[in-house]
Amino acid sequence: MREYIDGTQYAQQQTYLFYSSKDWTRPISRIQTYRISKDAFNLCGMECKLATHSMRKTFAWMIWEGSMNNLAVTSSVMGYNNVNSTMSYIDVDREAVTSLLKALES
Repeated sequence: MREYIDGTQYAQQQTYLFYSSKDWTRPISRIQTYRISKDAFNLCGMECKLATHSMRKTFAWMIWEGSMNNLAVTSSVMGYNNVNSTMSYIDVDREAVTSLLKALES
């Protein structure tokens, strides 16, 4: 994760955490990701609602925290061109961001 945050080669390449066994140049599907994650949760005895989208939101939050709340870095890692998309993923308080920006302008 640190390599992603620092913007090293991994952030600049198209890489996947899990590759498909059918085509080693492609990632596994969203559905297969869900199946693997659900099996792992069950093996660990975890009883909770699981969704790949919520895992993406968690990843975005981890990048946000790891980058010391750097919205530009988080947006870049998540592959967004617009920071508003990132803000919705990490549930940033828009009023707090606006207040901070106004304070920096002063």
